[in-house]
Amino acid sequence: MVLKVDTPIIMIRNLNSDEGLCNGARLRVVSSREKCIDATIMSGTRRGQRVFIPRIVFISDDEDKEFPFALRRKQFPVVPAFAMTINKAQDQSIHNVGIYLVYREIFSVVNCIS
Repeated sequence: MVLKVDTPIIMIRNLNSDEGLCNGARLRVVSSREKCIDATIMSGTRRGQRVFIPRIVFISDDEDKEFPFALRRKQFPVVPAFAMTINKAQDQSIHNVGIYLVYREIFSVVNCIS
């Protein structure tokens, strides 16, 4: 994964909850290396703290046993966070927000903002 400096990212796995590296945490990339990402936490009580995110092994959890083997992949537990769902944005302070509204979702958005 090639990440540019200042790219917002969001964690997709819990790594270390004591340091604020849990699922849904927003971070900003300081530098990207082959085996780790240097980032700054953008939300929560650890806001502004620099952290290093290693690549971790993801193993497929095939409950149906469709394949006779498990898939293993080593990757960073993050995704780019230029956009996120309303549920992921709850309890976070965001300065600029753009909202794509579908007719039935207007009530949910108004409740989350107020």
